[in-house]
Amino acid sequence: MRKIASLIAVVFIAGLTAFISLKRPVAEALFIRAIEENVGRSVSVSGDTRFHEPFNAASKDADVMFHEALQPKMVIAIGMAVKTKGQDNIATILNDILGYYTSPEEAAKAATQAKVGALGLYHMLPLELLETVFVGDASEFYDGPIEIAKDGLLIRLPVTSNEIRMSNRL
Repeated sequence: MRKIASLIAVVFIAGLTAFISLKRPVAEALFIRAIEENVGRSVSVSGDTRFHEPFNAASKDADVMFHEALQPKMVIAIGMAVKTKGQDNIATILNDILGYYTSPEEAAKAATQAKVGALGLYHMLPLELLETVFVGDASEFYDGPIEIAKDGLLIRLPVTSNEIRMSNRL
């Protein structure tokens, strides 16, 4: 398979475009853009990756961008706390993952760069319990809605408008 920059492959299937790209230092990552061709509504999903220009470009003008996110300030604090408890292995893992994921602020910058209608954060590390702290200063970098994507999140993209409706079915 021919590599183009950090992009390995692009697959097109009936309104779904899947991109496979390098995710160093671990492995490849998959990101997706789903488009309803008849009405022009679209959603992009980052997969596990850091801030990634090819994903931002593929997400251009999407209605909703879903981006995994890790709040580094929280992970660092937890890492320091577990280290003081003698859990050096966990502290090392927490330090390592800082380079694997995108911060909420970087996700917000990606959303701004791609000019998307809304940003949904998911696969949040470390915990959902501290959502306000987790989102950090993301709203300084993106002026659209930022939603913490939890189980049961339903996003409706009506075909008759540019409206984005978010609710929880649970």
